[in-house]
Amino acid sequence: MKTLIYATRQRVREISIRKVHGATRGQIIWLLNKPFCLYAAIAYVVTMHITWWFMQRWLEQFAYRASLPAGIFIYPLLIIWGVSALIVCFQGWMLSRVKPVEAMKNE
Repeated sequence: MKTLIYATRQRVREISIRKVHGATRGQIIWLLNKPFCLYAAIAYVVTMHITWWFMQRWLEQFAYRASLPAGIFIYPLLIIWGVSALIVCFQGWMLSRVKPVEAMKNE
């Protein structure tokens, strides 16, 4: 959370310039959302394979076999993306409400 707040506060001037040039709130929120969604996707792909491997090895120890349904890998991704998108959208919305002239004066 601190990383997100820090990242958005560092970009106040850039976002103010984009607003002056006609960027919409949706474009500003997408600008902030894109890197965090990419980081979440990369982390998910890496950890999904490691987790699947460890779970397969653990399940091999039992006499009765159980399969690993795809839902146990997809639901966490949806939850992580949903929470991070909600937080980033809220921060982007708050940042897009800042008046460009006031932001430039403070810089």
